[in-house]
Amino acid sequence: MHSLIWIAATLAVPALLQEKGMSATAEVTNSAVAADSLTVKSKDGAEISYDKTGTGPVLIVIAGASNFRTTSPTFAELARTLSDQFTVINYDRRGRGKSGDVQPYAVQKEIDDIAALIEANGGRASLLGFSSGAILAIEAAVAGLPVDKVIAYEPPFVVEGSGRDPNRGHLVPRLEAALAKGDRREVMRIFFIESVGLPQEQFEGMMNSSAGKGIEAIAHTLIYDSKIADAAYPNQKWPERFRSNKVPILLLDGDKTIPMIPVGVNALSEVLANSSRKTLPGQDHAPKTEAIAPAIREFLRR
Repeated sequence: MHSLIWIAATLAVPALLQEKGMSATAEVTNSAVAADSLTVKSKDGAEISYDKTGTGPVLIVIAGASNFRTTSPTFAELARTLSDQFTVINYDRRGRGKSGDVQPYAVQKEIDDIAALIEANGGRASLLGFSSGAILAIEAAVAGLPVDKVIAYEPPFVVEGSGRDPNRGHLVPRLEAALAKGDRREVMRIFFIESVGLPQEQFEGMMNSSAGKGIEAIAHTLIYDSKIADAAYPNQKWPERFRSNKVPILLLDGDKTIPMIPVGVNALSEVLANSSRKTLPGQDHAPKTEAIAPAIREFLRR
């Protein structure tokens, strides 16, 4: 399998399941765990839907682009695995799944969503973010939310020396223009091919799969993730807020991931204050629960 498909795996888990010969619906059903289905209102009035599993300190899981609770069995599996020590919150980011949305979009609104989840669940939490969700987790911490610790798995920063054009992620105006025309497929093409780097044949395969329509329905949220990445690395410069961070942050990646990822994570680790760095053997952009869960436990128990 081409290495770039793994970034799409995190972005589009149902497509990966189909590639393995599994039904996305069946896989999610089999991975379900007992959880409370709840909602909380964010600052702008958007209702954010979430599940709550387990007991102990609160850990909020933040998904990457195009993922939400019922698209990825990893979230339910992680909740089940960690529920003996933690209260795990899996939520649908705004505009996805069962969560609402209020326009216009702003990254601060997603930070407000996390703040509302924390307030509704005891007033303090740690955060676990994947891909663009990892960037959002870091932003929530440096914004001063009552966050104890952050685990950020493979925040997808494209920096000099990564072998990719660091300007390739700045596609928001084109994404917004395509969406304004109602061309959601073009939004997806720009995001997956030009931004992520997915080969054309892999993109066509994804679009022709049963996953394609589901992702197309939330194509507008791909713009949200693009804005999150751009705001955290504007004009290829790290923001000063990262240098003054006071929250302990563990930056994780896998040694089988896309080559650009560790270069970006290394660069981030040099400027993000109070951060530590760890690589998981044998893992790519979609880490297995049995590989990441021990790292989560170890870091949160320090």
